[in-house]
Amino acid sequence: MTITITDGQKSLECAFTEGEGLLTVIKRNIHFNSPCGGRGFCGVCQADVKKPGRDDFRPELTCFLKAQDGMVVRVRSIHPADS
Repeated sequence: MTITITDGQKSLECAFTEGEGLLTVIKRNIHFNSPCGGRGFCGVCQADVKKPGRDDFRPELTCFLKAQDGMVVRVRSIHPADS
C-alpha cells in the first residue's frame, strides 16, 4: 500500500502498513512540522489531501487521518527525512 506525497513539482511514493496514521507515514519520509506531536492542538500538520475515489483535494489535519492506499497528500515542499 502506498500514498503519494507531492509539492506540485516533486512526488514521493511512500509505503505504509494497514492502520498506520497519515502523519506517521509523512514524517517517516519527509521533514514535516507537527509541534504538538500529532495531538491536533496546533493545526500545523494540515495538508491538502485527496482521498481515494475523490477528484479534489481538501484541507485536513494529517494527525487525524489513517493512511489509505492511493491517497495523495500535497505539502509545501519536500525535503527527505534522511537529509
